[in-house]
Amino acid sequence: MKNILYLLIAVALLTSCIKNSDADATPQINDTYDIDNVYGQWLLTTINDKAAGTSISPTDENLVVFSTAGTVKYYTNSALTSQDTFTIIQGKSIYTIERTYQLSYGSTTLKRSVLIAKKDTLLLADEVANGKSYLYTHHK
Repeated sequence: MKNILYLLIAVALLTSCIKNSDADATPQINDTYDIDNVYGQWLLTTINDKAAGTSISPTDENLVVFSTAGTVKYYTNSALTSQDTFTIIQGKSIYTIERTYQLSYGSTTLKRSVLIAKKDTLLLADEVANGKSYLYTHHK
């Protein structure tokens, strides 16, 4: 009987120490979070500036297009204003205790966390204290 008790205690201790590496490696924001939703055309609706304590809605039409080829293009009123490359990485975020998907841009060291990635809504946030967040709605 003592041996069975010791065996149960040993199994309980061993199973409590096992780490699920798959759960730690993949960001788990919510059930509707799908990183593939990042790709496509997005219309900027709101910019929140934490440092200034402001929230603005652009008066111009600001469109961003993320392609599966790893390019991002920015348009203002249908005119191309800039472009860059990006990669999707996984990393620690200042916004959550969980790992998040982040966009890492080719021309800068700034990263943006993908906080919401739904079919109709995309929320990106600068990975810096007092940074900005950008709310987009799906375009087309």
